[in-house]
Amino acid sequence: MRFHAVSAFAAAMMFTGAVQASETRGFVVNWFYPAMYSTTDDCAGGNNPSAEKLFARILKEQNTPPEEIEKLMQDFPFTFSGKYSNRGVIDGKPVNAYLNPTSVPDPQIKTSTGKIGYGFNLDGKTGPRDFTDPETKEKGVDNIAARAMGCYSTLRGDPKNRQIHLSSRWEETRGQMQAWLIEIGGIDDYKNDDDITVTFFRAKETAYRDNNTDSLADMTFRADHNERSWNVAHGRIKDGLIITDSADIRMIGDPFHMPKVTFDRARMRFAFQPNGELRGVIGGYMPFTDIYLTLALTGTLSESMLSIDLPGFYYALRNMADANPDPKTGMNMSISTTFTVEAVPAYIVHPEESRVSQSGH
Repeated sequence: MRFHAVSAFAAAMMFTGAVQASETRGFVVNWFYPAMYSTTDDCAGGNNPSAEKLFARILKEQNTPPEEIEKLMQDFPFTFSGKYSNRGVIDGKPVNAYLNPTSVPDPQIKTSTGKIGYGFNLDGKTGPRDFTDPETKEKGVDNIAARAMGCYSTLRGDPKNRQIHLSSRWEETRGQMQAWLIEIGGIDDYKNDDDITVTFFRAKETAYRDNNTDSLADMTFRADHNERSWNVAHGRIKDGLIITDSADIRMIGDPFHMPKVTFDRARMRFAFQPNGELRGVIGGYMPFTDIYLTLALTGTLSESMLSIDLPGFYYALRNMADANPDPKTGMNMSISTTFTVEAVPAYIVHPEESRVSQSGH
């Protein structure tokens, strides 16, 4: 089995055009979380209430005496205990509000009213809830999940700043989950090529990271060909931008924070960076309950430390869902969602094929 060194000439071809023979580039994912484009004016009336105000509201809804509320608030967030998760009511009995979010009234959280957002026009239409992509200028972009998340301060972000909470979640996750890999294959020209493949799959190893927790470049990974996380899409390169056709994507993640990632009718868009990295987005329709669970699994932590009203978040996702209606109820079960992807060059070994994809630089 041979490892193919990548010459400076080959790296330069990424930005100058044609190559001498079809090439394959390998990458390991360094960042994967909802794509946000927060602006100063995208939340009418400001963000959703802070955790302190949320806790005070919950106490008031539970008919807690004012003097007790004042006492409990003095030691916040330590007084926001697990018992407040059981504030839901079904058949007159208390139930866990995170497992049964509709057991409490809809608090009508604030959602984003912004006009700019990452993604794709998945349904071929342009509607009042759609965005315009800041990079491609495509209109009718379907990324409704970003509206549901957009007015929580810890979920907000922009092209230069990763979301505060999501950054910590991702770092906690990668220590135990198998690394995610991307291969761009069949490259004949880095500027314009009508026939390439983009494969998104898992490694058998976790990501190798530096002291800053970023993935180390040019490390070697063994490909896991398990069909539950093996995704191949046809694509093309136009003016240096990689764009795929629509494809369903299934990935297994970390059982605690993100058990699985499921996209229906997804599209991917990537661009090679001057430093050899790969950056872009994946957008498609995800079950809204999967998005909810990424935050609900941590229960009171999400509410007391992250200012996220979990039942409110569930209601927003459910009410704004825009795809895959249930045959019996007609309720949409999926919501358009876009994730940001950053990846660094990697060598990827496919033992059964006796080949190695080249590092991206």
